[in-house]
Amino acid sequence: MEEKDLYPIVECFLFKNKGCIEDYIGNELSFKHFRTDVFGVSINDEKKRVYLLEGKLYLDGRDSFSKVISETSYLEGYADYIYIFGRIKDKFKENNLPSIKECEDKGIGILTIDSNNEIHEFLKAKKVPINSLNKKEALFRVFNKKFKSNDQKTYIADYILQATYEYTLNTSKKCAKFIDIYNELFSKEEYKELLRKILGGNHILNAKGMRGAFEKEYGGSYYIGIIKDKKVIEDQLCVNEKTLEKVKPPILLDNYKNVQSFGDIELIANIFAKHFAHWKIILPEEDIKNRLSGYIQYGGWLIQYCFGKDETGNEYLDYYASHRMTDDSHVRIYEDGRKESLPALYTFLLLSDDPIKAKQLKDEYEEHNHQVVKMLNEKGFDKFTINMLLHAGMDKEQKK
Repeated sequence: MEEKDLYPIVECFLFKNKGCIEDYIGNELSFKHFRTDVFGVSINDEKKRVYLLEGKLYLDGRDSFSKVISETSYLEGYADYIYIFGRIKDKFKENNLPSIKECEDKGIGILTIDSNNEIHEFLKAKKVPINSLNKKEALFRVFNKKFKSNDQKTYIADYILQATYEYTLNTSKKCAKFIDIYNELFSKEEYKELLRKILGGNHILNAKGMRGAFEKEYGGSYYIGIIKDKKVIEDQLCVNEKTLEKVKPPILLDNYKNVQSFGDIELIANIFAKHFAHWKIILPEEDIKNRLSGYIQYGGWLIQYCFGKDETGNEYLDYYASHRMTDDSHVRIYEDGRKESLPALYTFLLLSDDPIKAKQLKDEYEEHNHQVVKMLNEKGFDKFTINMLLHAGMDKEQKK
């Protein structure tokens, strides 16, 4: 076994335990003077967090343990969280106390992998100070690496396409002026120099030049619509369903618009889309327009939804989302941007050594899930995953 054989285990940990986006998890991310073994990016509450990790086949002994700690010095300032990882031997803690203490003092997390390839968070990483430009470089490099297909070059036009998607997602509008998108992508002048460094060559990256590069790559493409203006940089770029086949979850833009200012059905659709942006899931336009109920089965999700109005006439969307990797969620989104959590199926039954208490816990679990199923059926949410059937006890009813 080699060190690289550990990468998939660590990548799975980032996805399951740290909420990193699958599209932005990988290995061997190269910077100018160093390369990190594994990386991941999570996005929560519109905050991007960068994870960079260094590993050794075994974290044991002064040579391997001390060496991997020293290698993390290159990652400082580029990542919110830094981890080291590797296999361990017996008496790992007792034999490596100085190195463990050094990691603890520096805020470096430790992931250990046992003989069964089970990964454990031996020491949780602390959020460390990060240089904003270095972090932007890390995000650019992650996008650059993950946008490539078949090891082909990532073009300037791809950054514009991705930025267009993010900009329209933030504004709840399908079209935006090229110059507005350009200004958001380079909200700081230093970002241009970062992108030049990553792309290589002598790119000027001015607005007119980038508009020409975009036209060359995507002009007439079904991935994007273009409404021409007298000034090319004032042209409007319009996203469509085909755009979603090409882009990835939001990662490039710094600034987020306050979408709650829109206050209509489009706001509901936008909030829904932002929540499921990781999987590029959006509500069908026809269902939004005609307030139609429906369901979406994609990316491991089963999402059932319906529209309605409350007693004051405010419109809302209710949805029930189920995925085998997480707990179910039952949410109401109002037209003014408010969100309300509704009852969802309990997925864990609490246990007790006391028979009376155990029965009480079981009865409460079954009664709650029974009421949730009743609520879902009343909304027309009649599709159930295997896990939903098990939690609701409906598998037993079907056997009867």
